[in-house]
Amino acid sequence: AYILDDIAQSFNIGKYDDVFKMNILKIDLVLQSVTNGVISVWDIINDLFLAAIVDRTRTRWGKFKPWLVVYAVPGVLLTVLYWALPMFMGTEGVGSNIPRYAIYLLLQIFSNLATSLISIVRQGMTATITPNIIDRTRLITSANLLSGFVEKAPEILMGLLIDIYINSPKNRALEIADNVAYQLGYNKLFVIGGVVTAVVSGLFALFYAFVAKERVMQTIDKPSISGGIKSVITNKPLLLITL
Repeated sequence: AYILDDIAQSFNIGKYDDVFKMNILKIDLVLQSVTNGVISVWDIINDLFLAAIVDRTRTRWGKFKPWLVVYAVPGVLLTVLYWALPMFMGTEGVGSNIPRYAIYLLLQIFSNLATSLISIVRQGMTATITPNIIDRTRLITSANLLSGFVEKAPEILMGLLIDIYINSPKNRALEIADNVAYQLGYNKLFVIGGVVTAVVSGLFALFYAFVAKERVMQTIDKPSISGGIKSVITNKPLLLITL
C-alpha cells in the first residue's frame, strides 16, 4: 500500500501541464503570471494554518490518517475537473472566455491548498507508520526502487502519443497508435490522460489511506521552538536537507 501511494504521487501527466495551459486551455502568459503570483502568496498563508490544523488533530485513528481519507475524493475530483475543463468550457482564446480563466484560477487555489495539506500529512504519516527505523528505511527504499518502474509510464506514453499526433509518422509499427491518436484528437489526449491518471492514482492513495495505521503515539505536549531547532541540528541528514 505504501508503494502504491508513492506511485500515486507521480502517476500523472503533469509534465505536460504547461502544454495543456498554453495549447489547450489557451491561458495567456500574462494571466499565468498573475496566477503564479496569487498562488505564491496563498501558499505562504495556507501553510501556516494547515500545519496548525493537522497538529491539533486528535482522533481514534490518529493525527494524519483521517486527513488522508478526507483528501482522497476531493483531490481526485479537483484533478479530474481541471483536466476536463476543455470539454465543458471550450478552448477558444481566453480573452473571450474570462469565465474559463476564473474557474482555472479557483482550481489552482484549491489545488494548492489540497497539495499543501497532503504534503504535510504524508510526511507526518511516514514517521508514524512504524516505530522501527529499519522498517521505515526499507519502506522508503522499496518505494523509491519499485515505483520508478510504474510512475513514469503515463508521461512516457503521453509523450509518445503527442509525438505521433503532431508528426504523423508513417512507420507501420506505430500505425495502430497513430490511428488511436487521431481518433481521440489532440485535446482529448490531454483530457483522457489527465482524467484516467487522476482516478487511478486516487484509488492507489485511497487504498493506502485505509490500510495504513499510525503505530507511533504522538505526544500531546506542545513542542518548543528551541526543541525543534535542537532536533534539526542533532539530526545530521535532516540538517543537510534543511541547509
